[in-house]
Amino acid sequence: MRRRAFTLIEILIVVLIIAMVGALTIPYFSRTHRDRTMAAASLFQSDLRFAQVASMASPQDPLLVRFRVDGAGYWLARLSAPDTPIVRPDSGAVWTVTMGADRARGSTSVTMATNGIQSNTLRFTPLGSVHAANGMPTVTFSAAGGGSGGSCVVTVDPTTGATQVTFPP
Repeated sequence: MRRRAFTLIEILIVVLIIAMVGALTIPYFSRTHRDRTMAAASLFQSDLRFAQVASMASPQDPLLVRFRVDGAGYWLARLSAPDTPIVRPDSGAVWTVTMGADRARGSTSVTMATNGIQSNTLRFTPLGSVHAANGMPTVTFSAAGGGSGGSCVVTVDPTTGATQVTFPP
Protein backbone atom coordinates (compact mmCIF):
# COMPACT_ATOMS: atom_id res chain seq x y z
CA MET A 1 0.00 0.00 0.00
CA ARG A 2 1.33 3.41 -0.98
CA ARG A 3 1.23 6.22 1.59
CA ARG A 4 0.44 9.76 0.46
CA ALA A 5 2.08 12.69 2.21
CA PHE A 6 3.52 16.11 1.47
CA THR A 7 7.19 16.30 0.69
CA LEU A 8 9.51 18.72 2.44
CA ILE A 9 9.80 20.77 -0.76
CA GLU A 10 6.01 21.16 -1.02
CA ILE A 11 5.73 22.27 2.60
CA LEU A 12 8.57 24.78 2.17
CA ILE A 13 6.92 26.24 -0.95
CA VAL A 14 3.61 26.72 0.90
CA VAL A 15 5.39 28.35 3.86
CA LEU A 16 7.27 30.63 1.44
CA ILE A 17 4.04 31.69 -0.28
CA ILE A 18 2.37 32.44 3.07
CA ALA A 19 5.41 34.45 4.18
CA MET A 20 5.36 36.47 0.95
CA VAL A 21 1.66 37.26 1.25
CA GLY A 22 2.17 38.26 4.89
CA ALA A 23 5.10 40.50 4.02
CA LEU A 24 2.96 42.30 1.44
CA THR A 25 -0.16 42.76 3.59
CA ILE A 26 1.16 43.39 7.10
CA PRO A 27 2.47 46.92 6.33
CA TYR A 28 -1.01 47.91 5.15
CA PHE A 29 -2.63 46.83 8.41
CA SER A 30 0.08 48.22 10.68
CA ARG A 31 0.26 51.80 9.45
CA THR A 32 2.23 53.97 11.79
CA HIS A 33 0.78 56.93 13.64
CA ARG A 34 2.76 59.27 11.41
CA ASP A 35 1.38 57.64 8.24
CA ARG A 36 -2.21 58.00 9.45
CA THR A 37 -1.86 61.63 10.52
CA MET A 38 0.00 62.50 7.32
CA ALA A 39 -2.74 60.89 5.22
CA ALA A 40 -5.37 62.95 7.05
CA ALA A 41 -3.34 66.16 6.70
CA SER A 42 -2.75 65.59 2.96
CA LEU A 43 -6.44 65.00 2.31
CA PHE A 44 -7.32 68.09 4.34
CA GLN A 45 -4.80 70.23 2.44
CA SER A 46 -6.25 69.07 -0.87
CA ASP A 47 -9.82 69.84 0.18
CA LEU A 48 -8.78 73.18 1.66
CA ARG A 49 -7.10 74.17 -1.61
CA PHE A 50 -10.26 73.21 -3.52
CA ALA A 51 -12.38 75.35 -1.17
CA GLN A 52 -10.01 78.28 -1.62
CA VAL A 53 -10.04 78.09 -5.43
CA ALA A 54 -13.82 77.60 -5.56
CA SER A 55 -14.30 80.60 -3.27
CA MET A 56 -12.15 82.73 -5.54
CA ALA A 57 -14.08 81.51 -8.60
CA SER A 58 -17.48 82.10 -6.99
CA PRO A 59 -17.08 84.98 -4.50
CA GLN A 60 -20.83 85.63 -4.25
CA ASP A 61 -21.34 82.22 -2.54
CA PRO A 62 -17.94 80.97 -1.30
CA LEU A 63 -17.18 77.51 0.02
CA LEU A 64 -16.70 76.91 3.72
CA VAL A 65 -14.82 74.17 5.50
CA ARG A 66 -17.01 73.16 8.47
CA PHE A 67 -15.44 71.04 11.21
CA ARG A 68 -17.36 68.47 13.21
CA VAL A 69 -17.53 69.31 16.91
CA ASP A 70 -16.38 65.79 17.86
CA GLY A 71 -13.14 66.18 15.85
CA ALA A 72 -13.92 63.21 13.60
CA GLY A 73 -14.08 65.06 10.28
CA TYR A 74 -15.31 68.01 8.26
CA TRP A 75 -17.41 68.90 5.24
CA LEU A 76 -17.42 71.52 2.49
CA ALA A 77 -20.52 73.70 2.18
CA ARG A 78 -21.65 76.93 0.56
CA LEU A 79 -22.03 80.11 2.62
CA SER A 80 -25.72 80.15 1.64
CA ALA A 81 -26.25 76.66 3.19
CA PRO A 82 -23.45 76.06 5.72
CA ASP A 83 -25.00 72.93 7.25
CA THR A 84 -25.51 71.19 3.90
CA PRO A 85 -22.43 69.58 2.32
CA ILE A 86 -21.89 70.33 -1.35
CA VAL A 87 -21.97 67.58 -3.97
CA ARG A 88 -18.62 66.44 -5.33
CA PRO A 89 -18.37 67.19 -9.07
CA ASP A 90 -16.34 64.02 -9.74
CA SER A 91 -18.44 61.40 -7.94
CA GLY A 92 -21.80 63.01 -7.19
CA ALA A 93 -21.43 62.12 -3.49
CA VAL A 94 -21.70 64.68 -0.72
CA TRP A 95 -18.40 66.29 0.25
CA THR A 96 -17.98 65.01 3.78
CA VAL A 97 -14.83 63.58 5.28
CA THR A 98 -14.97 61.24 8.25
CA MET A 99 -11.62 60.01 9.53
CA GLY A 100 -11.26 56.28 8.87
CA ALA A 101 -14.03 56.11 6.24
CA ASP A 102 -14.30 56.47 2.46
CA ARG A 103 -11.64 58.87 1.13
CA ALA A 104 -10.08 59.11 4.62
CA ARG A 105 -9.90 55.36 5.24
CA GLY A 106 -6.13 55.60 5.67
CA SER A 107 -6.72 57.87 8.68
CA THR A 108 -8.30 55.43 11.12
CA SER A 109 -8.35 56.57 14.76
CA VAL A 110 -7.28 60.11 13.82
CA THR A 111 -8.98 63.11 15.41
CA MET A 112 -8.81 66.80 14.58
CA ALA A 113 -8.58 69.88 16.81
CA THR A 114 -8.84 73.43 15.52
CA ASN A 115 -7.23 76.58 16.86
CA GLY A 116 -7.83 80.14 15.66
CA ILE A 117 -10.88 79.05 13.65
CA GLN A 118 -14.11 80.77 14.66
CA SER A 119 -17.33 78.75 15.00
CA ASN A 120 -15.65 75.61 13.57
CA THR A 121 -15.78 77.25 10.12
CA LEU A 122 -12.93 78.20 7.81
CA ARG A 123 -13.83 80.56 4.97
CA PHE A 124 -11.83 82.27 2.23
CA THR A 125 -12.19 85.74 0.76
CA PRO A 126 -12.49 86.39 -3.01
CA LEU A 127 -8.71 86.97 -3.02
CA GLY A 128 -7.91 83.64 -1.36
CA SER A 129 -7.01 84.88 2.12
CA VAL A 130 -8.69 83.51 5.23
CA HIS A 131 -11.86 85.43 6.10
CA ALA A 132 -11.81 87.04 9.58
CA ALA A 133 -8.68 85.20 10.62
CA ASN A 134 -8.09 85.16 14.34
CA GLY A 135 -4.32 84.79 14.41
CA MET A 136 -2.83 81.82 12.59
CA PRO A 137 -5.50 79.13 11.96
CA THR A 138 -4.25 75.62 12.69
CA VAL A 139 -5.68 72.12 12.59
CA THR A 140 -3.96 69.43 14.64
CA PHE A 141 -4.34 65.81 13.57
CA SER A 142 -3.68 63.24 16.31
CA ALA A 143 -3.59 59.46 15.98
CA ALA A 144 -4.96 57.36 18.82
CA GLY A 145 -2.25 55.76 20.88
CA GLY A 146 0.08 58.76 20.67
CA GLY A 147 3.67 57.72 20.45
CA SER A 148 6.35 59.15 18.23
CA GLY A 149 4.96 61.10 15.30
CA GLY A 150 1.39 60.63 16.55
CA SER A 151 0.34 64.14 15.58
CA CYS A 152 0.89 66.80 12.96
CA VAL A 153 -0.25 70.40 12.61
CA VAL A 154 -1.57 72.03 9.44
CA THR A 155 -1.06 75.79 9.59
CA VAL A 156 -3.05 78.01 7.23
CA ASP A 157 -1.42 81.31 6.29
CA PRO A 158 -4.16 83.91 6.86
CA THR A 159 -2.88 86.15 4.05
CA THR A 160 -2.32 83.65 1.23
CA GLY A 161 -4.31 80.60 2.37
CA ALA A 162 -1.22 78.45 1.81
CA THR A 163 -0.82 75.47 4.15
CA GLN A 164 2.18 73.95 5.88
CA VAL A 165 2.41 70.64 7.75
CA THR A 166 4.70 70.33 10.75
CA PHE A 167 5.40 67.48 13.16
CA PRO A 168 5.89 68.50 16.78
CA PRO A 169 9.17 67.30 18.37
